[in-house]
Amino acid sequence: MYARYCITNNVINEIKKHPSIGGRYLEEKGKDIKGECFNENKHLAYIEGILPPPGGSLDMEMLNDTWFPIPEKIPHVFISHSHKDEKEVLALVGFLKIHLGIDCFVDSWQWGYYTRLLKIIDNKYCKNKKENTYCYNTRNITTSLMSVSLVTSLQKIMDQIECTLFIGSQNSVIENIGREYVDKSNLHTTSVWIYAEHMAMSTLRIKKPRGETISLHASHESYQRDIVGDSLPRTSFPIDMKNIPNIYFNTLDKIRMQTSSPELALDKLYSAIPEGIPQ
Repeated sequence: MYARYCITNNVINEIKKHPSIGGRYLEEKGKDIKGECFNENKHLAYIEGILPPPGGSLDMEMLNDTWFPIPEKIPHVFISHSHKDEKEVLALVGFLKIHLGIDCFVDSWQWGYYTRLLKIIDNKYCKNKKENTYCYNTRNITTSLMSVSLVTSLQKIMDQIECTLFIGSQNSVIENIGREYVDKSNLHTTSVWIYAEHMAMSTLRIKKPRGETISLHASHESYQRDIVGDSLPRTSFPIDMKNIPNIYFNTLDKIRMQTSSPELALDKLYSAIPEGIPQ
């Protein structure tokens, strides 16, 4: 990872409403891209067929490579978001592809919802004999295994992707991140997965992409990720975003009019908002 930024729902709505670049076709393009990403049912059927019998040996690396594969062609941007902001994700992915040529990685599009895979594993290994119930201790183990697999896969892909965009909204952050005066060093999220992605943004090594081609002197953001059972307490995790600058519509619009490739578009973003590159 090289840089990370925040883009709020308000900015995405500006993009959608802009007369020359907005409109429903942005979301339609996002839907087309999503539809090309992952055949969840096909993958589930394949994994169900290769799972060893109870008591056998399960190769977790094989399982990870099958369910959480790293694309051969690494996308330009990782989108960190709440699943409740699906329409905003569709529009943003559509805009970045149509107007800037930027390819995005959306984890639930590429990997599906890991809870569906977990259910297959639990049905095979955790059910109590002759009962329609699950063994509590065994289920704890399978849940831990799949959660760790997801977190490590997120870290792998974010380490290889050049830029991360976090979609700031009332679904992803408890506080109103759209306010100009919000204290970005004291924000919270209820999503453990957004928290994991934020920690990756804050701790992963910084790698300059594409060799030494970037100049900061150039012209001027499944699993049911946020769903928590009604009986559980509402948990929150601190996220410090004071060093993750916001992207505004005017910046994206200028880049759109000045760029001819996704690489140039990203270079211009880094030049316009160098604060997004950790020092």
